[in-house]
Amino acid sequence: MYLELVYNNHSEQAKQLLEKYGPSLDDHHQTDLKRLSNVTKREQMAGNEFTDTFKSNQFIIRISRDTLSILKRHLQEKKHSVLLNIIQEHLYFDMYEGTARNKQQIEATSGATLGEATRQDNKAKVYYGLLKEPDIQCVAPAEEEEDEANAGGEGDKPKKKKAKKDPLFSKKTKSDPNAPPVGRMFLPNLKDADKLEKVKALREASKRSIL
Repeated sequence: MYLELVYNNHSEQAKQLLEKYGPSLDDHHQTDLKRLSNVTKREQMAGNEFTDTFKSNQFIIRISRDTLSILKRHLQEKKHSVLLNIIQEHLYFDMYEGTARNKQQIEATSGATLGEATRQDNKAKVYYGLLKEPDIQCVAPAEEEEDEANAGGEGDKPKKKKAKKDPLFSKKTKSDPNAPPVGRMFLPNLKDADKLEKVKALREASKRSIL
């Protein structure tokens, strides 16, 4: 309302409004009111970041649903249409269910220029999943087994098994939805020696007995 009076060249009325209602506001608003009182002419509003903040943003108030319904009902009964228009244009109510907060809780979270922080301000996507394991194709070494069933067949050569794929690595790794994308973290490719060491470690881990 102060900025509207200044914009319409009613500087004296705007000054009286600020002097009358300014002291009744909370302490954390006094610094903003001092900055606002320096804007007394329409020309000073052009390109002013502080005044542009009030134009482009709504003041955020976290309020319970019951309290907001009581406030609107009171304003409608008293026919305060001007106050209702100000509330709709310049205030944003972040409603929540439950009992209303006390004065101490409000003062602990109340903001200055833009009011309280919205619930989305402190929310950012965090990738807490593990990075995708590199694809390691491993072939199990050929195993030699002697045929001990025939006692007289000592001269026979031992039979060799064909190399088969290790079942430990035959399963496809499932993609973790919480893991960061592959191109997000640029990690160097594993060397052949590192892959062999990783294969040995995984094979030894699979042979461990669960206690």
